[in-house]
Amino acid sequence: MASIRSIYPKIDINKADPSEKKDKPIKAASSRKPTQAQSNLSRDDDSNKSISPVLRAKIINNEVVTITFRQEQCPGDVFALTPAIRDLKSAFPNLHLRMQTTAPEIWENNPYITEFSSPTSFDPTPSEIDLKLGYPLIHEANWCAKHFIHGFKEEIERRLGVSFAMKGFKCDVHLSEQEQGWMNQVEQTFNYKGKFWVINSGSKNDFPLKQWSHVRWQQVVDALQGKIKFVQVGEGGHNHEPLHGTLNLLGKTDMRQLIRLCYHAQGAVCHVTMLNHLMSAFEKPCVVVAGGRESSSWEAYNETTYLDTVGNLNCCKSGGCWKSQIEECVAMETPDDWSIENPNRVPPPRAYPKCMNLITSADVVRAIERYYAGGRLEW
Repeated sequence: MASIRSIYPKIDINKADPSEKKDKPIKAASSRKPTQAQSNLSRDDDSNKSISPVLRAKIINNEVVTITFRQEQCPGDVFALTPAIRDLKSAFPNLHLRMQTTAPEIWENNPYITEFSSPTSFDPTPSEIDLKLGYPLIHEANWCAKHFIHGFKEEIERRLGVSFAMKGFKCDVHLSEQEQGWMNQVEQTFNYKGKFWVINSGSKNDFPLKQWSHVRWQQVVDALQGKIKFVQVGEGGHNHEPLHGTLNLLGKTDMRQLIRLCYHAQGAVCHVTMLNHLMSAFEKPCVVVAGGRESSSWEAYNETTYLDTVGNLNCCKSGGCWKSQIEECVAMETPDDWSIENPNRVPPPRAYPKCMNLITSADVVRAIERYYAGGRLEW
């Protein structure tokens, strides 16, 4: 595992982001094969199991206990896990917490954990407790009126047999002083020194129903030209169409670069995606085009303007539909503005969920402008 005490390499003059010099990836904990004895040690993949009374007593008595938590889902889920880890460690400071998750870079500089690595790393020194975490609360998301981050907190409490208070309604991400002093990627790449918003207008291949019309995303950018500079981000290999009039960083940000980008940004606008969770860590505005798939109580933070249509359609009248694939949606339609001409192309007709089509570009523009009208941000 990589130690949380590891530091970044020294930087160049002008305090440029050294990621342009190809940061080395986090190394796996070990490439050695497990011994037979270590192979016989089982890890608890059974989400119904809890720990032994002896270990529970040690935790409650604030004795030293080493715990490995594993979470192998998408980075947005890992961001949502960070508050529970912060609050668990705050309640039981003698715990040694080791994280094995996707996007392990999220845990860099985190003072609440001891080590971090990817889920595939082999650990030559197994922990006293080794738990694979999920968030079963999601099955009650339409009626429990609780947030995603409560899902991990309640699961950890159940598995460990303890309780702890929530210390903040936001994700927990840490930048070193050195990172904070680096020139941001926008200035370094485009020589742009002004204020900016991050925009993610694409979707993952496994969740196409989260997609909003590309034409409407372009309308948002066009409507705010001269007021807001947008920096477009998105992972390479996902569904992203370039937006004209933006600074294009599609496929050009690794996880730490994206974290630093959001740290410097005024705000962000996106679908229901990890960007919403990341912006909460810095308590910054985020406008989310959500439609009817997920309820605001599950996804929205205090800084979020969550544009949802839950309750507006029969298919989501009692909560989010939670569907992912186009063939699952019972209300697909072509938006009436699909043929609006933009500077370079006329998009072909494409159907989107009606719950997304009910949200207009004017709705998104107004949501962004309200942060300035209310005095939260300055132009």
